[in-house]
Amino acid sequence: KKYYYYHCSTYKSGAGCSSHIINCNKVENAVLVAVQKQIELLDKIEPLLKMIDEFPNDIICVRTIDKQMEGKHLKENIEYYGVLKAKLYKDMVDGVVSAKEYKDLHDRFDATLLSTEKSFYELEAKKEDIITGQVGFQPWIEEIKKYRNVQSVSREMVVALLDKVVVESTDKIQVHFLFDDEMEELIKYSEMQISNKDEREA
Repeated sequence: KKYYYYHCSTYKSGAGCSSHIINCNKVENAVLVAVQKQIELLDKIEPLLKMIDEFPNDIICVRTIDKQMEGKHLKENIEYYGVLKAKLYKDMVDGVVSAKEYKDLHDRFDATLLSTEKSFYELEAKKEDIITGQVGFQPWIEEIKKYRNVQSVSREMVVALLDKVVVESTDKIQVHFLFDDEMEELIKYSEMQISNKDEREA
């Protein structure tokens, strides 16, 4: 019988950490439990989800995107690498770096800057689509509800729902979903609506 394990890639690449491994089934079980918990959470706020069309979808989604952009420091990084490129050119002219060093560093800075700009403009475009009503808030909810009765982990489910799985130790596995920010904002808004409703009735 074959057994499958994940081996720490950080250790294997010589970048630190320790030589730890974890059984594949343990990771898959952690993912399965995390998905089931997310579905349970959605079930608890099902009454509010039935009113989803009444929710200010644009406000919730835009707030989520702004939070993502802020967390990734996209604007700051675009400005930072733009300044680095300008300074690098001056350093070459002044003889601080050689032409080869300039090219190597310039290519590296340029690749990072282009990647950051791509992420920034993609989120900006998504925000614009939400504001103009071309994208709704609901698709990710329907996506996770498709796996309501799931009993095992499939590639389809992993691709559709997961951002990453972080294994800190055999007893500490963190499962991050693609919609973590959206879920957090939905819960916050739901709690605020309930609080406001209770205050009005009181």
